Amino acid sequence: MITHQDKISILLTFSVGLVAGVYFYFTGISFEFTSDIPKEDFYEDFVVEGQAYGICEIKGCLSFQLLADGTYRLILPNSNAGEITKNGVINPDLRNELMKNLDDKSLTKQSKTSLSNNCASDDDGIDYNFVIIKNKKEYELDTCGTSIDFDSQSWLSLAKLWNYFETL
Repeated sequence: MITHQDKISILLTFSVGLVAGVYFYFTGISFEFTSDIPKEDFYEDFVVEGQAYGICEIKGCLSFQLLADGTYRLILPNSNAGEITKNGVINPDLRNELMKNLDDKSLTKQSKTSLSNNCASDDDGIDYNFVIIKNKKEYELDTCGTSIDFDSQSWLSLAKLWNYFETL
């Protein structure tokens, strides 16, 4: 049985909660974490997204996103768990190499559509697609559709990055 004292305690607890909730609502106090880095600039200055496609789609293809500060999110296919997501930071030397070798001139040239339709994914192989955002410009390099120079420093750096993620 609820006593008079219990009723007062419940009413008092409810009243304090209500007053505190109204205060926080009207004063605009937010419990969100804030960052010193503006998201817009952070995602427009330098981002590399890579994805494989083709025969690997049967078991799942590797894909990743690399941000300007070297942090990455990697999605690995896994037959038992579906997909595994890993987060981390790449080697600073590799990050610096990418920043240096992925220059606007090379990316512009290699992102042009290719007339050749010789795709590995057509013959049960794997093709690779990279979307690079650098200095607020977006470039797409695709082994099946753009004019990639496989001997260029930019492509060799992307291949090195891909190999890095494959070994994780």
